Amino acid sequence: MRSKVITLILYVLSVLLISEWIYPFIFLTDLKNPLFMVIYLALSLAVFFLGWRFYVTIPIHLVSIYLLMGIYFHQGQPLDPKFLSDFIQITGEGLRDLLSFNAYDISIAFITLIFFVAIWLLNYITSFTILKKQRIMSVLALTVAYIAVVNTFTEYAGQMALVRTVIIGFLLLHFALSKRLETPNRLSGLTEKKRPILYHLSIILLISIFLSSALLFPQQKPVFDDPVPYIRETLGMNTTRTVGYSEDDSELGGALKPDHSQVFQVWSEKEHYYRVETKRTYTGRGWATPNRTSLEKFKSGESFPLTLTDDFDTTKQVLDIQFDSANNYLVYPYGTEMFTKEGATFSLSDETEKVTPNAAIRDYSLSAFEPVYDVKRMKEANFNSLSETFLKAYTNLPDELPKRVRDLAAKVTKDADTPYDQAKAIENFLSFTGGLSV
Repeated sequence: MRSKVITLILYVLSVLLISEWIYPFIFLTDLKNPLFMVIYLALSLAVFFLGWRFYVTIPIHLVSIYLLMGIYFHQGQPLDPKFLSDFIQITGEGLRDLLSFNAYDISIAFITLIFFVAIWLLNYITSFTILKKQRIMSVLALTVAYIAVVNTFTEYAGQMALVRTVIIGFLLLHFALSKRLETPNRLSGLTEKKRPILYHLSIILLISIFLSSALLFPQQKPVFDDPVPYIRETLGMNTTRTVGYSEDDSELGGALKPDHSQVFQVWSEKEHYYRVETKRTYTGRGWATPNRTSLEKFKSGESFPLTLTDDFDTTKQVLDIQFDSANNYLVYPYGTEMFTKEGATFSLSDETEKVTPNAAIRDYSLSAFEPVYDVKRMKEANFNSLSETFLKAYTNLPDELPKRVRDLAAKVTKDADTPYDQAKAIENFLSFTGGLSV
């Protein structure tokens, strides 16, 4: 009876330990609700701890992984018959990209599928080392290393995860040793010794005292500078980007974090959308900046040589803009008519529509008409009314664009009848999923 209780404790602690692999993955992939993954983990470990044969455990894992993929990547409807073809497509394209070392095209869905399989194997190793060998150090060291690497090279804050892992590890080591000493035919004088509950509680209390003392002690500053930023910079691993404007969009992807730093202030009667530039060439990995661009110069007080909408309100507004520090580009809203800054001249790029001053600038004024958007007219618009030049500039796609992106776009817009409805459908899809199915 006591042996079964210890086995149950080892099982619960193992679930808690392997769960520390799930939380960073959820954070880095922006998936929602780790509960389903934890349930899968607990079920997977349970079948191994119960000693079920492979012809039972393999089907259970395959079905569980299929259901999880449907929950996370098919709007929570894994039983929808349509998901089977999607699952086959995700698996096939993922294996193709993996075998061709085409890492950029591997989807988040396939990465998640591989993660589920990895958890499956890790659970088997964990149960084998605990039940057969009564040892846990290898899995514990692997978990600590995993969290340490994720904490060091990503935005995931793994400090408390490391603390939890060490605590769980100590408890696992203690109960695994207890089970080992209670195994028959061990060459130990403690083989027949009974270990009352007080013994285990004493160990837990001792660990708690050590942990509390460590947390209460003052922390000393490091003697040497942190080498991690230098290592990340050298290896090109600074993939985490902040939201906002960036002049270099050639390599997109990676984690995003919000940046609430103030960049500029505007004094205006109404809210506006402010733009800096537009880029037209998508490479499949990011936006390319044109090598050659023509600049059209104009002075303060002259008409702005760019019209961004066809219809404007008749009321002109004057906006005062001030950057927090001197800047080498301007922000401006739709309907801008004129820039004003004493003694300044400006340049407008014909390729990017970016406005740059002749010298770094901190404050300026502009006059603008408020653009008028007629939703009815936008719904009635069609591509036939657009010029070939416009279509080539703003709708051109790279030849190497993955087929799965085109298929997903067709799937998202299948119920949309007009270009306006198609654009809104894609907008709603990205807002709801963050594009994780791409």
